[in-house]
Amino acid sequence: MKRSLLGGLCLSAALLSFSPAHAQVYVYPQQGQSPEQQSADQRDCQNSASAQTGYVPGQQGQVGRNTLRGGARGAAAGAIIGGVSGGSAGKGAGAGALLGGVTSGVRTASRENQAQSNWTRAFSACMQARGYSVG
Repeated sequence: MKRSLLGGLCLSAALLSFSPAHAQVYVYPQQGQSPEQQSADQRDCQNSASAQTGYVPGQQGQVGRNTLRGGARGAAAGAIIGGVSGGSAGKGAGAGALLGGVTSGVRTASRENQAQSNWTRAFSACMQARGYSVG
């Protein structure tokens, strides 16, 4: 039981490194803005985009937490099902940990990708309104 459970939890924990890709946004001044003005505008637009979307780039970790949580729930359910059905509780726990971790991690990553996309659109709109080309 220990080996199967440990294997499933290790695979679930490996998903901690799975996180949404962060798109780089390039900003170019079109109205002669100075580098100092561009920095101030970017800071203001980053804050505005975060306030509008509730997403703050660089503050991740939700995928990893949910992956471990899902893995632990899956392990518990798998152990119970494996034991009740006359099979191996250890194998059930390992399979449940893997399935629960993967499912939770993928669902959370999808939500984070959408939040990042919304943030990028809000930031880009703000910068364009201030006279920058955004790509």
